[in-house]
Amino acid sequence: AYHLQNIAFWTILGQMLSWLGLIILVYSEIKTVIIVREKDERDRLVALRYLRRNDAETARLNKQDEEAMVPRPYLSVGGGVLLFLGLVCQFTPFCAVISLLLPGLGTLNDWCAVFVFVGAFVIAGSLFLVLVGLMWSCTRRYAALLLIALGLLGNIMLLGGLVSIVVWVAVTLGVLYAYFKWAPEYYEEQGQPYPSWLEDLGNIVRVGTSMAELKEAMHKGGEALQQESRDVV
Repeated sequence: AYHLQNIAFWTILGQMLSWLGLIILVYSEIKTVIIVREKDERDRLVALRYLRRNDAETARLNKQDEEAMVPRPYLSVGGGVLLFLGLVCQFTPFCAVISLLLPGLGTLNDWCAVFVFVGAFVIAGSLFLVLVGLMWSCTRRYAALLLIALGLLGNIMLLGGLVSIVVWVAVTLGVLYAYFKWAPEYYEEQGQPYPSWLEDLGNIVRVGTSMAELKEAMHKGGEALQQESRDVV
C-alpha cells in the first residue's frame, strides 16, 4: 500500500527541489540583468557624450562583465532542471493514488508515468520562460514579451494532450532559434544594424562539457559572489 508517509516524502522533496531551482534561476538571471543594464547605461552615456570614451577601460569592464556571466548558463539551466525534478517528485504519488482508487484502469495506470514526466516538463518549461521573461522585461521588453508568450502558450497547449505538446515544443524551439540565433547572424552578415524589436538577453556563454570548464565556471562564480559580498559589506 502506498502510505501517506510516502506521499509526504515525495511532496516535501519535490517542493524543496523546486524552490531551490527557482532561487538559483532568479539569482542567475537577475544578476545578468543588472550587468547588462549597467553596460547599456555606460554605452548610452558615452553616446550622449556625458562620459569620455576610453577604449582600454571599456575593454576592461566588458571582460569583467563576461567573466561574471560565465556561471550563468550552468546556474540558469541547473535551476530549470531542479524545478523540473521537483515537479516530477510532487506528481509521482498521483500514479500510486490512481492505481489504488481505480485499479481497473490498467491502460491509464501504464501511461501515468508518461503523463507525469511530460506534464512536469511542460509546466517547468513554461514557468522557466515566463520567469525569465518577467525578469528581463525591465530592459529587453520585446524579447521578454516573446518568452512570456511562449510560456503562456505552453500552459494552454498542455490541456490539448501529447500532440499539442509536441507542437508547442517544436514551435518554441524554432522561434527561439530564429530570434536569438538566426536573425542576429542574418543582420550581421548583411552588415545592417539590428532592428529595434531584435534584442539579446546578454552574452550567453557556451556551456562547457569538460570538467576543466566546469571548474573554471565555478571559480568565476565564487569570485563574483565574494565580490558581491564585499560590496554589500
